[in-house]
Amino acid sequence: MLQSQLQGLPIEKDEIALLAGNTAGSTAVIVGRKDGQILLGRTLTGNWNQNPDQFQVELQRTVLFVSQEFG
Repeated sequence: MLQSQLQGLPIEKDEIALLAGNTAGSTAVIVGRKDGQILLGRTLTGNWNQNPDQFQVELQRTVLFVSQEFG
């Protein structure tokens, strides 16, 4: 479901976006392009309401990894 939402984002073709969504007891995170190509997908335990500081750290790690791998 998150993958299909990438295509509706107001971003340029070559831009990369990160989307996060709550699932049953965890958070799904995808990083991809407007055409729906997924560069990274991961599942984080919990969500931003349970432990926002730790959640922010994990999102920052994800952004750093994607920046290193895909520029």
